[in-house]
Amino acid sequence: MNTDELRHRTWLRGYYAQLVNCKVKAVQLKEEDGEVWPVLKMVSPTTGETWNVEVSMDQEGNGPGFLFGLPEPKMPIVKASTQVGSHADKDKQDKIATLTAALEKALEEPIDE
Repeated sequence: MNTDELRHRTWLRGYYAQLVNCKVKAVQLKEEDGEVWPVLKMVSPTTGETWNVEVSMDQEGNGPGFLFGLPEPKMPIVKASTQVGSHADKDKQDKIATLTAALEKALEEPIDE
């Protein structure tokens, strides 16, 4: 490892070390240019500052990123194309639409409270 790589890794360790013991207060999805960016509203345990931490694919912010390692959420799966047949299917589709609308509304809530 050369000096520049070592300097960069040291900087990254210090940068991410700020997250240790932080509390995630909210999660929001921010849309920008047709892409969806995860944003974590976090509170520093040492300073009490609130940070909006955006998950990006790289340091330049060239696109949104993804956090691996979380368990799958326990929520209904909304299929893009659901054909309505019987009355029961229509009721099920209405319930899914209601849940989807509630989830979308919750995700639109402002991150700063």
